[in-house]
Amino acid sequence: MPNQIVNKADLVYLQTRDEIFVHILENCGIPPEWERPQGVESLVRIILEQQVSLASAYASYQKVKVLNPGFCTKIFLEWSDNTYKDCYVSRQKASYIRHLSKTIEEGHVQLSELAAMDEETVHEKLTSIKGIGPWTASIYQIFCLKSRDIFPPRDAALLTAFRELDEIDGYSQLVTRAVAWSPCRSLATFCLWHYYLVKRGRSPLF
Repeated sequence: MPNQIVNKADLVYLQTRDEIFVHILENCGIPPEWERPQGVESLVRIILEQQVSLASAYASYQKVKVLNPGFCTKIFLEWSDNTYKDCYVSRQKASYIRHLSKTIEEGHVQLSELAAMDEETVHEKLTSIKGIGPWTASIYQIFCLKSRDIFPPRDAALLTAFRELDEIDGYSQLVTRAVAWSPCRSLATFCLWHYYLVKRGRSPLF
């Protein structure tokens, strides 16, 4: 597994850069080291998580896993619209999974090679695939590749958490504020997610 995002040195660094992290760590503790394996399974799961609740996405993911436990791209290309529908996968997301599978089958992207690339190149590679936008690519980079300095764009939980911790007008201000957290923005993201979940008494489905 790649390097860990949660580490003492970076936690100290974030607390020197922004007082909200002092508040989070004092009141919620250190965030877990959330991680997922590299590969198609995790990328498909993140696609399923686009713009829906984690609980809803997890139910769909479990259905998909029963019918295609190895997350074989050839099988995804063979599935009918009804098979995807039975797994609670929308028509649009089914097209994304098919496109991803086709891209991999044709050798245009090798997910196993991404770990050796720099963060910017990985982001470009992933977002070149239909259905994988900046948010999906960022989540894959954080959870699967353990990239150190990623801040997921337009993540609703991050914005909600930050609004509760400080006064901001919108997401653009959050992005601007996050510049000061570099090169530890992935850890900052973990801290904000952790705060969001703890405050609501929720268990993550990561």
